[in-house]
Amino acid sequence: MRRMEILSCQSCDLQQAIGPLPPGGAALCGRCGDRLHRRPRRDPQFALALVVTALALFVVGNSFPLVVFELAGHRQAGRLVSGVIALYREGYWELAALVGFTTIVAPAAYRLVLLYVVLAQVMGRRLPFLTFMLRAVRRLTPWAMMEVYALGILVAVVKLGDFGQLVPGIALGAFLCLALLVVAIARDIDEAALWRLAAAGGQAGAPAAQDAPLPRSGDPLWTCAVCGLSMRPLAAGEGLRGQCPRCASAVERRKPNSLARTWALLLAGFVLYVPANVFPVMTIVSFGQHQTSTIFGGVIELAQAGMWPIAGIVFLASIAIPILKLASLTFIAFSVQRRWPWRPAERTKLYRIVEGIGRWSMIDVFVISILAALIQLQQIATIQPSLGAICFASVVIVTMFAAASFDPRLIWDRRGTENEQQR
Repeated sequence: MRRMEILSCQSCDLQQAIGPLPPGGAALCGRCGDRLHRRPRRDPQFALALVVTALALFVVGNSFPLVVFELAGHRQAGRLVSGVIALYREGYWELAALVGFTTIVAPAAYRLVLLYVVLAQVMGRRLPFLTFMLRAVRRLTPWAMMEVYALGILVAVVKLGDFGQLVPGIALGAFLCLALLVVAIARDIDEAALWRLAAAGGQAGAPAAQDAPLPRSGDPLWTCAVCGLSMRPLAAGEGLRGQCPRCASAVERRKPNSLARTWALLLAGFVLYVPANVFPVMTIVSFGQHQTSTIFGGVIELAQAGMWPIAGIVFLASIAIPILKLASLTFIAFSVQRRWPWRPAERTKLYRIVEGIGRWSMIDVFVISILAALIQLQQIATIQPSLGAICFASVVIVTMFAAASFDPRLIWDRRGTENEQQR
């Protein structure tokens, strides 16, 4: 940010004047505490180095084995793509597509797009398709789950220790380092500066769309959910929908049918949560003996083996987080439906927490894919996914969509007529 701007908080819709920030500084909403903007501490060249390193680690992680599993003289090397192939061969193409998208397709596309946009910032030029690439970054971020997969690898390694010997591969170290880089990259990308560059018409110092005269006090503002541009309603009588002049995304005063879609997705999540915990998520075949394992049963096995930290992680990610997310979103949606004025700031923070942690429940799905790839030793031992895995993965995806469909600004709307319009 180069001078005073009027920003509208995307969580509570409060209009606030934000001045220039020091390196590493952040501007928080004065009403709900949500972050309006953060300025990176380091130069764009450092962000470029991080992105290039992450891309190199991702290539290494896909080119070499994660681990080599040894049992009774048999060796099985597991790569990232091996889990996708194993799920597909077992007939679970839905799980194979989900794991392949969240661990290979989305992370690869995310890093390539990041490389493009950071190069544009370092060069100080608006490269072709920069607006499209910035929109792609926003869309891909929730689905690029390499840090979640890295934790899934650690859980799978602990479980595999009960079956045979493990030899760590080069890719294992690459993915663990990549998981750490994900956090660093997110802190060193100046998204606001990139959007200014995208709107500058080709030069870093050219006037941007948000450098227009500040709105008068009391003027209503719309905020683009993609690029964050705050603007006046585009035309009188245009209703509750318009188009962002900077990124061309659809801009609504509130997300259309937010509550209705959230309720529908929550209902689906509750329905799927029961079979996800009742049906086995995988079947272990060892020397002709079949043994099924549920999510809760896997937690108990880890605890009985003395792996309390890993058991706690799996319990939180696979049992506690999904039900807490469903319960929290239900409470928030019900409070909006009933127009409760009770503690809106706390409800907004609860929503942001729920939105951020939901993807971590994918750990169990990733663990199943890793185990299914490594333990395929014919008559000695095999691990196969089961119906519960599909139900559980569906719960994770449905709750992610439920959180994305909810508009937290509804928490702060207390006038009945306004609420009716937003629904």
